[in-house]
Amino acid sequence: MVEDIFKASVEDFLTVTASDNPTPGGGSVAAVVGALGASLVQMVGNLTVGKDRYRDVEAEIQQMLVTGLGLMEKLKELAKSDIAHFDTFMKVLAMPKETSEQQVVRKKHIQQALMDATDTPLLIATTGVEVLTLSCRMAEIGNKMVVSDTGVAAYLAEAAVHSALITADSNLVLIEDRQFVDRANKEKQKISTEAIRLRAKTIQLMRINRLRG
Repeated sequence: MVEDIFKASVEDFLTVTASDNPTPGGGSVAAVVGALGASLVQMVGNLTVGKDRYRDVEAEIQQMLVTGLGLMEKLKELAKSDIAHFDTFMKVLAMPKETSEQQVVRKKHIQQALMDATDTPLLIATTGVEVLTLSCRMAEIGNKMVVSDTGVAAYLAEAAVHSALITADSNLVLIEDRQFVDRANKEKQKISTEAIRLRAKTIQLMRINRLRG
């Protein structure tokens, strides 16, 4: 078990993810992928600022770098949160259930743990859309010599979004609160549609930018 996945080597992270330990799992891996997408947007921005050709957009890109750094940090925290919620869920499953009273208490805690474990991947997906928004703009105004990396960032962020939504799905089928489930499903659809749109737009703008003289 890696205590802090962001202090582990890439090799250690891959090893523990591939092991029989259930964490890091789908949600936290999705967050890591989203953070990688954000880091590529950062790279393009950092390779754009200071260049005479892009002086007219330098102030905007400087602000985007601040935003991107914030998104990376948010996704790191969400990855840790996803792991923590899964650990809580496993502890709740181990609660005593010998008596009817214990069964009622256990069920209540299980349902709450499932909702908490659903909220986090939904936040990961929402943050992935924010990364896509950033990559889309960077594809339009970033340094054309490295702008293809905004396309990679967009695909990574979209993968993070849909991976996180799959994780949410696995919890939603077990949640009995229909209002919560309906609200989450509507949010999922909105997030998914926006992610697909932004990824396609990013690739389009990236190709246009790359062909500029």
